[in-house]
Amino acid sequence: MVQATVNNKYSSSGKSTSYYIEYSWLANNEYNSDKQDVGWSMYADTKIGSKVSVTILPSNPKISRLGHVDDAYLAHSINLWLGGSTCIVGLFVILRISIEVSHSREERLLESGFAVPALIKKISVSTKKGSMQRVEYEATVEGKTISRKASVDTAKAREMREGCYSTYLYTRDRMNKGFLFDEISLQKLV
Repeated sequence: MVQATVNNKYSSSGKSTSYYIEYSWLANNEYNSDKQDVGWSMYADTKIGSKVSVTILPSNPKISRLGHVDDAYLAHSINLWLGGSTCIVGLFVILRISIEVSHSREERLLESGFAVPALIKKISVSTKKGSMQRVEYEATVEGKTISRKASVDTAKAREMREGCYSTYLYTRDRMNKGFLFDEISLQKLV
């Protein structure tokens, strides 16, 4: 560890504010300098020209880190990286599973589904360009009238009219207790 002199400090603003301290030190009869981002409290407490402790890499004194770097610091840093990486992998796995479930549902509907007429009851109005429209409809499947709501692309929704019929794909669920509906396949009858 060596003592370094604070040469400059500054902040950078964007979505958030970052604080930096620039410092220099003498090692092996050579001046070296570096900068590091720091928290607000260190930034506010540190004055230009003051001394700060810096840990340098003995094999390459140009590489530095503010403060004392030891095994505990390194272990803490590694644990933070591992924890963050594990969270990212977990989110990826959850996303992948949800895509697989959605894909298998759509595949099953295409393989064993039946098209039925659906009466368009109500189409919502949206002023946003390119947004989805909400469509309420009723379909009679195996003698049961089922009411549903679906999000439909604005271009498709403009072709639909309340009180008119559209096609809808359905099949029984895996437990044979109800119906799976493919809300994506709500289309205008040709």
